[in-house]
Amino acid sequence: MKFKSVSGYGILKHYINKTNRKAMSLMEILISVAVIGLAFTLVSQMISSGTKNVGSSMWHSERLRESQLFFKMLREDLHKAADLVSVDYTVSNPSNELTTTQKFITYSCPASENFPDPFSNVNAPVSLKVAKSTTASQTVISFTVSKLSKKTSSGTSSPGYQIQVKLNLENGKLYYIRQLTSGTPAPEDDESIIAAPGRLILTDVDFIHISHNDVLSEIYTPPRKIGSVINFFVRVKPKDDDFKKAEFKQSIKTSIEAVGL
Repeated sequence: MKFKSVSGYGILKHYINKTNRKAMSLMEILISVAVIGLAFTLVSQMISSGTKNVGSSMWHSERLRESQLFFKMLREDLHKAADLVSVDYTVSNPSNELTTTQKFITYSCPASENFPDPFSNVNAPVSLKVAKSTTASQTVISFTVSKLSKKTSSGTSSPGYQIQVKLNLENGKLYYIRQLTSGTPAPEDDESIIAAPGRLILTDVDFIHISHNDVLSEIYTPPRKIGSVINFFVRVKPKDDDFKKAEFKQSIKTSIEAVGL
């Protein structure tokens, strides 16, 4: 009987150990599944984050490329902006040979936004005038590029030309327009005409801030305005992603006066 009792105890112990091993195996499986699931989640998040970072980098790169081309075109045209001048050597009175019609750079910023002035050293937000992107088209800046017209005493005439430059903002898109208003540029003038609605030059535009500083000549008393420095600031931000944002600015000196409307 004692032998049988010992044998029964051994069988019971073997059964318990086997059951425990099965239970531990099941627990290990559950832990493994949990670890794999966590690892998969982390990898997915890393891939998603990496994809977003790549997408964000591409977006910033594209907006930077657009802004560089835009400021290049604007700078070249603002440097060529001038009063309308004509010379006529056929008139009898020499004082009437030169005729100058004053031209202005006009810009419009009808809305307002609170942000630090990008053209000052103060970091505190202030209320600044801006052209806010809407579904309606609005002209944010306009000026004239012109070439001298002249008539010589021998009767030779050069009519010159005028090109109206406009920047129109509509639904987050900035269009560059160079409309010929008079005359005909010669091939050597190297002038490109961009008819309305214009060339899409910047996308995802949130708002544009424009201001100016007068350039004064001290040889006159009192000092006289002889030009201006145009301060141009643009914030770009897609409507569907608040984490993407870029800001570009540039100050450009011109030889004519500016007027904010």
